[in-house]
Amino acid sequence: MGTYKLIDHTADIGIFVEGKDLKDLFATAAYAMSLQMFDLDKIKEKETKKIKLEGIDKEDLLVEWLNELLFFCEEGYIFKDFRIETLEETSLTAFLKGDKVDFSKLPLKLQIKAATYHQLKIKKNTGGNLQATIIFDV
Repeated sequence: MGTYKLIDHTADIGIFVEGKDLKDLFATAAYAMSLQMFDLDKIKEKETKKIKLEGIDKEDLLVEWLNELLFFCEEGYIFKDFRIETLEETSLTAFLKGDKVDFSKLPLKLQIKAATYHQLKIKKNTGGNLQATIIFDV
């Protein structure tokens, strides 16, 4: 898995993510977002879901990906393992592992409403890794 760090952003939350390739970047972004909302050590990997998504470009696909995971959260599913099977510039197929939880027993640490397009750009750094800064509406 790649690396991530929280960044300061007025009124919202930002995460700087880096991965060795696009799959790693997307998986790390998903894990970092989930970790901000839940104590993932308390999530078991009982449920597996397969998802397919499309976007206009890789930035749009990243936002669609993260927002799809937030939709699952609204349904009570929390994932902590993100296995991306295929990932192209405009489409992905992934397997998610986690569990359906009772929010009265596992409270939110932070409620994230949506991933945004604000200043989002996936780019290659000097070391060859991909990086992105993602701003979330909280």
